[in-house]
Amino acid sequence: MPSPVRVARLSVLAAAALGVTLAVAPALARQDKSQAEQAAAKQKLSNVHQEVQALGKQQAATAERRDQLNTELAKQTTALAAAARTLRQTDAEIAAKQQQLEQLQQQRAELKQKLAGQKAAIADLLRVFFSSRRRHTR
Repeated sequence: MPSPVRVARLSVLAAAALGVTLAVAPALARQDKSQAEQAAAKQKLSNVHQEVQALGKQQAATAERRDQLNTELAKQTTALAAAARTLRQTDAEIAAKQQQLEQLQQQRAELKQKLAGQKAAIADLLRVFFSSRRRHTR
């Protein structure tokens, strides 16, 4: 049989081991919890990093699309400006032609009036001629 001192020492050692185990268990549990939290934080960080990369790619694609649209808009603006210049030029040409037409119509009216006067004068001369001829032939 073991001696009472030895049993007492074993009891103290067992109690100490139990105490250390009880003291270390929460620390180990905290360490496991801390490692789990770190793993979760790393996962979150990885997810955020992936989102940032995805947003960066999306932003680059959006910027490229915006640049394409700006280029297309510039082309359309240039084409529209050219069309507007052509329209103004055509309007000016039409106005000039309209003015020429009005002048020609005025000349025509004057010539018609002159012609009517000349026709009347010729008619008068013919009447005088025929009437004087009738008088001479009788």
